[in-house]
Amino acid sequence: MENEKRNPPVQKFRLGQVEAAIWLNRNQNPRTKREETYHSVTVTRGYTDQQGFYRDTTSFNVQHIPLLLKVLEHAYDYVHEMQRQSADGDEYGDASPGGPAPSSVPDDTPVAFLR
Repeated sequence: MENEKRNPPVQKFRLGQVEAAIWLNRNQNPRTKREETYHSVTVTRGYTDQQGFYRDTTSFNVQHIPLLLKVLEHAYDYVHEMQRQSADGDEYGDASPGGPAPSSVPDDTPVAFLR
């Protein structure tokens, strides 16, 4: 099981130390027996430990809350747009599993924010 290769996130949004990663998941609905796709979001904060190694944590301080709100807002907009496109087109809204880039990200977003 350790040798299984994990798929990368379909999109990431980062602001400062805080990052939201969006994952595409598939499973079979036990009732309908059809494969379904859905998105999930993980949020982490990067830091450097005492030995100088970069680590991720899911623990946040109060000063991280504005960053959390912003990356989660972008993650929500991205997933919402993917769902809208999926309803309008094929399973992913286009030909690639990652789908198109989010169109709902405001133009005033710093380029360094998007990864």
